[in-house]
Amino acid sequence: MSNGRVLIVDADPLFVRTVRAALGQAGFESVAEADALCGLEQVAAFRPAIVVCDTNLPGMEGFALLRELRANFPALPVVLVAEEGSIELALHAIQEEGAHYFFEKPVDAQQLVAVVERACEAAGDETAAESPPEPDAPIAFGKLIGNSEPMRRVYALIEQVAPSSASVLITGESGTG
Repeated sequence: MSNGRVLIVDADPLFVRTVRAALGQAGFESVAEADALCGLEQVAAFRPAIVVCDTNLPGMEGFALLRELRANFPALPVVLVAEEGSIELALHAIQEEGAHYFFEKPVDAQQLVAVVERACEAAGDETAAESPPEPDAPIAFGKLIGNSEPMRRVYALIEQVAPSSASVLITGESGTG
């Protein structure tokens, strides 16, 4: 039985083969695309629970793909993988770009599977790549109501932090959305 769907967007066939094998052993269904544009199309078709994406891709840079996914599927966790990483790049990927996790190659496949499992558990094992809500549809998130782009970003951040035990304070003027 599948624990979830994983989309891998990476042009390195050895990496893809290794990760798909590890994910398959853990019960995940996965598909792989070698370029970012095909990966973006595959999100709508395959509806993954999580995306594992290289930062250096044909067709579109990995960070550009991450931004596109964050804009269209804000609840979809994206794990970035880089050939050469640094603490600064990892912090940029997670804090500024909204990546769920960051790995430097070579990646320990079992550690990657553990990250995927935790992300799927945190999302309730639901498919995160659902169509974005209609622009005029009212959105309610707990007691928060609003459908403006800033509120959608707040909701996405809440979903990222919700699985942790961290305390979070959301502030803002009432009625400003």
